[in-house]
Amino acid sequence: ITLDIEEMLDGGGALDACVSIKVGGQIKVGKWLRVDGSLRVGESLRVEESLRVGESLRVCGSLDVSGSLKVGGSLDVSGVLKVFGLKTSKYLCTNAGKYTVILTSDLIKIGCELHSIDDWASFSDDEIADMEDGALDWWNTWKEAVLSFHKSMPEIY
Repeated sequence: ITLDIEEMLDGGGALDACVSIKVGGQIKVGKWLRVDGSLRVGESLRVEESLRVGESLRVCGSLDVSGSLKVGGSLDVSGVLKVFGLKTSKYLCTNAGKYTVILTSDLIKIGCELHSIDDWASFSDDEIADMEDGALDWWNTWKEAVLSFHKSMPEIY
């Protein structure tokens, strides 16, 4: 089932949908938005707290999430991406195990943690372990791949 809305969806407080949503215009939600299926937005998407999409997320305009972002499938944003302090129009994004990884020219965001490349490279095991349960196991598996991918990613900046 897909909820198809021509113009604008304003979820004032929170919005929870067990279906896929397609909006031709923009979405603005005051607190959080959770969609179990896929979400496609024709213009812009603004969420004050957190955004969780079970499948894929496609935004033809800008995406602005003040809190956390979790996408189970692919993430495709045509305009500016602004998430939890990260603001850029040039980035690479991928899913790596349980976390979404966003890379810019000087920052890496893994899950809800946003730090410089140098910080990620020098974090101790204790610092990584304190970020979240299971984070150290994930980091031990993905650290070299994430840092190597950043070093070898195309010059999109």
